[in-house]
Amino acid sequence: RGGITNGAQWYVLYGGMQDWNYLWTDDHELTLELSYIKHPPASDLDNFWAANLPPLLALLSRVHSGVKGHTLDAHTSSPIPASILAAPHPPSGTPLPPIPH
Repeated sequence: RGGITNGAQWYVLYGGMQDWNYLWTDDHELTLELSYIKHPPASDLDNFWAANLPPLLALLSRVHSGVKGHTLDAHTSSPIPASILAAPHPPSGTPLPPIPH
């Protein structure tokens, strides 16, 4: 839908690096499926590179977009160390729920 494919509709992968990085490091991994063929011939790789370089560069140009700003003390307006999380992590040692696919 809208150019986005839910990879779990093709195959389910539990416990991969995407899950681990998202849950433990707030990192978002990205898998790009460039072909319907699992192992395309080497002779096709130059065409894949040429076709996907412009969108890859466009994606990389947006890597630092998003919510940005400074956290300031309400009374002094001095910067204070802070982190803003979009989704809370469970307390340390709490079993993690499975990620729905």
